[in-house]
Amino acid sequence: DDAGIAAEIALRLIETMANDETMPELRVGIAFGTVTTRMGDVFGTTVNLASRLTSIAPRDAVLVDADFAQELIRTGEAPASEAEAAEAAAAAEKEGEEPPEYRFALQPMWQRPVRGLGVVEPWLLTRRG
Repeated sequence: DDAGIAAEIALRLIETMANDETMPELRVGIAFGTVTTRMGDVFGTTVNLASRLTSIAPRDAVLVDADFAQELIRTGEAPASEAEAAEAAAAAEKEGEEPPEYRFALQPMWQRPVRGLGVVEPWLLTRRG
């Protein structure tokens, strides 16, 4: 229900696993949308997209879909771009206010066809600052 919490969990998993060389490589894919649940299983296009994002993610990285990225932007957890973050900081400084504190950064990645879903444009999710 909360994109910020999901992003935090994903990044902590990556950070924890990357610091322990005895652990296998980890890739995370997150998609935002409607799912169907039945007897503990989860189904739907959103689930399939998250699976495909996981399979194309670089090692020790989190890829998210455009809807998840937009939710982080909408809730103020991430800027739409670093240029927007710089503009917001400059405007806040000019007004004598604190700049927005974004927790996450999003970088659009390559557009790529994925089996069964057409062309998707994943976003790389990282911790900001």
